[in-house]
Amino acid sequence: MLVARGFYLLAETEAAADAVDVVQSFGHDQTVRHETGGDGHELEADILELALVAGASTGGGVPFDTAALAAELADGDDDTIGFPDPGVLFDTAARERIDAATGGSGRPLNRND
Repeated sequence: MLVARGFYLLAETEAAADAVDVVQSFGHDQTVRHETGGDGHELEADILELALVAGASTGGGVPFDTAALAAELADGDDDTIGFPDPGVLFDTAARERIDAATGGSGRPLNRND
């Protein structure tokens, strides 16, 4: 239900094709992991990039270099991949990078988001 609702909301944004790519990439990665036991693409970075593109598109901005920022945010300090601690997103430098990557669209994040 949540995935269907998410696709419905993204359907009219520039992120629609990116959302489909994330699902296809995830399916491919799961196949690779099942067949070879190897690692595939990282879902967390894909989801973060999708969020940046969707946010920029919804706010009327033009996303720029979102893949690099998403990969950087998903790259943990301890050589692990995952979602960053939410506090990281409120750091001034991170907010400036997000603003640059999303074309300055929308309103700034606040602690209630």
